[in-house]
Formats: sequence, C-alpha cells, structure tokens
Amino acid sequence: MVALICSKPFSLAGIVRLKNYRVMSQATTYWCPDREEHGYFLTPVFKCTTNPRVVTAHRWLAVDVLGHMREPTECFYYKDGKWYYAGTYRAFRMDDLTIQEWELLSTETTQALIKKTLAGRKNASPQNTYEAGQLYAVGALRVSCVGLQCIGFNNQVYHVILEQPRF
Repeated sequence: MVALICSKPFSLAGIVRLKNYRVMSQATTYWCPDREEHGYFLTPVFKCTTNPRVVTAHRWLAVDVLGHMREPTECFYYKDGKWYYAGTYRAFRMDDLTIQEWELLSTETTQALIKKTLAGRKNASPQNTYEAGQLYAVGALRVSCVGLQCIGFNNQVYHVILEQPRF
C-alpha cells in the first residue's frame, strides 16, 4: 500500500464522491503480515447510549457490526501521520472474541474499544470506563471480529486523492 501523504487532516467525503467508505482505526485494525491487503477489525457488539429524555438513564443497544459494509466498501486508514487507501473490501462477520482473547489485546486496543462502546453516553466518567472494561473482562460485553477481504483497487479514487494539495 502506498501512503497518501498529507500533513493536514482532510475530509475524504469532500474530496471523493464515495457512496460507501470506511476509515479504519489503527488501534483496532489488523492487516495480514504475508498478504497485507487482507485483514480484520474489532468493534463493539453493544454500545451504551444516554436516554434523551432522562440524562441520568443509559441503555445498552446491540450494534449492526457490518452496517454499510454489507456492500463493497472503499477502505482508508491513517497510520503514523500518513493516509493510506487500502482498496475495495468485502466485510464478513467472524466469531466474537473470547474472554481469553480480550485479555491478550493491548491496552491501546482495549481502550479504543471501550471508548467506542461509551461514545454515545453523555458524561462518561473514569468509573464508567473501568466498569465497561470489567464487563468485557467477564464476557458480559463482546467484541466482534469483522474480516476484510480485498476485492479490488479503485485507481480513480486513488488518483483523485493523490492530486489533492499537500501543505
């Protein structure tokens, strides 16, 4: 994969008219070491949201982990200060992580997953973060593993992004 070097952040939607794209998180996306075009990402199965009518009440909602990735999706990721266009991907749900696999994740990855889990909650405190981590540790909350299969590379998308000004 060739880096798309841009020193300032930009909106992919504003540059390329894409129907379906996803920006992968460095902390929760893993690429195969032998064939870098394939990989997987981790995402919460449940998310916590604040009840809009009662700000002190919260609820847990199951998430559609594939979402818009049920259709072929252009994938990008940001790593070490550089943007990469990975290609066109098909996503498929794999087995959820086990408690033992959760324990093997890096602190950076677990914190990123907990942050996503609590993103819809207003007034999240360090105590809420700790409690969510404990819920994952005992298996009450789960992490989905979503496989990524490269099915193409859109040269037009790639060249439009390469032509963007770099400041």
